[in-house]
Amino acid sequence: MITYEQVKDKAKLLRAMTGLDRTEFEALLVPFETTWQNHVNQIARSKPDRQRHPGGGRKPILHTTADKLLFILYYFKTYPLQAVLGFEFGMGQSLCVDSYPDSYPETGVGSSEAIT
Repeated sequence: MITYEQVKDKAKLLRAMTGLDRTEFEALLVPFETTWQNHVNQIARSKPDRQRHPGGGRKPILHTTADKLLFILYYFKTYPLQAVLGFEFGMGQSLCVDSYPDSYPETGVGSSEAIT
């Protein structure tokens, strides 16, 4: 499975995967972490009658926010097949679809607002 920890010190690989160098990636990571946490909190608040506490259920494959951002940027840069993307990030094809950036429009990654 590809993680940010594996690629952060490999400048050419990180640039090939995301189009960003480490400084740019880490600068983007700060607002992404805030937005991601807001997204998670919004989901928790929108379901007051949930059966499980937040954090219950299936554990995420992408453990860190940096890994989530790497996944999203890699997807937008390369547009790989679902089977390939799932293999590279250690998840099945069906779970890969749920992790696509357009599943989380409020994160702003890939939107025109995030680019400007």
